[in-house]
Amino acid sequence: MLKVKNLTANFLFFLCCLLSLIVSALTSYNNGNWYINIASYTIPILIITIFLSAFFLVLLAKKFHVLFVIGLLLCLNKPITETFSLGYLSSEIAKRDECPLNVMTFNVSTFNRNRTEAFMDDDSIFRTEFFKYLKLVPDDLDILCLQEFHNDDSENQRVIDEIVRYTGAKYYFTTPIWESWNDGYFGIITFSKYPIIDRGTLFTGDNAFNRGIFTDVLYQQDTIRIINIHLHSMNIRWYPQDTLTSLSDKLRLIAHSLKEGSKFSKVQIDQVVNFISKSPYPIILCGDFNTFP
Repeated sequence: MLKVKNLTANFLFFLCCLLSLIVSALTSYNNGNWYINIASYTIPILIITIFLSAFFLVLLAKKFHVLFVIGLLLCLNKPITETFSLGYLSSEIAKRDECPLNVMTFNVSTFNRNRTEAFMDDDSIFRTEFFKYLKLVPDDLDILCLQEFHNDDSENQRVIDEIVRYTGAKYYFTTPIWESWNDGYFGIITFSKYPIIDRGTLFTGDNAFNRGIFTDVLYQQDTIRIINIHLHSMNIRWYPQDTLTSLSDKLRLIAHSLKEGSKFSKVQIDQVVNFISKSPYPIILCGDFNTFP
């Protein structure tokens, strides 16, 4: 029995290591194939399975060879570093005294306006908490990029005015879309403490949220280009009133959403990459990418 467990753990470990290497390699050189994009969503699952199988291997074998450790590190290096943010591994990260420009990017999800049942009755809860946070960092925050932003001119929802008041970032740019069903403006927005000398739209999607904008900011006699994007969503949602009871139906719907979402996202990514390649200024890219790195 012990031998069977050991064999199973070894097989899982080897298989997941191999798959993680293959998937991470394919995604690195992907040229828009939607099925490779879908495969990238399995990387976190593979990483967890590798750790679990490695844990059981150590328990069963009581000891392990140095080659096992080397193999583990080699297999996990690329998937982990390209999936999770490990800033200390980058030699290009500037120290604060070298580049004291502080940037914050955040998907505010319309401040939970009609997004979750928990906030249906009072959609100001998240907005209030957001403003509380801004009070803590006004001196440090130079650039603020928000996605899925909502604002209207009613007395209690002048969000832009409040953000300017709390942060001192009096320069801002947005391309708002008016939605009559919710009496407000939706889109993405970039705030800056420094003058904006140029601005524009990078791309537009199929709704008010999926779009990209750029702002050229004058900072210490130099121009820095801030790109704020919200790439096409994969539209994988869970609804309490979901009528799909069959697991196969749900899986087909998820696969279809990922397929179509990947196609739209690829077009937008190409536009962003092309725009960046032609930029005469240093770039700061912010946004909600709706995908794995």
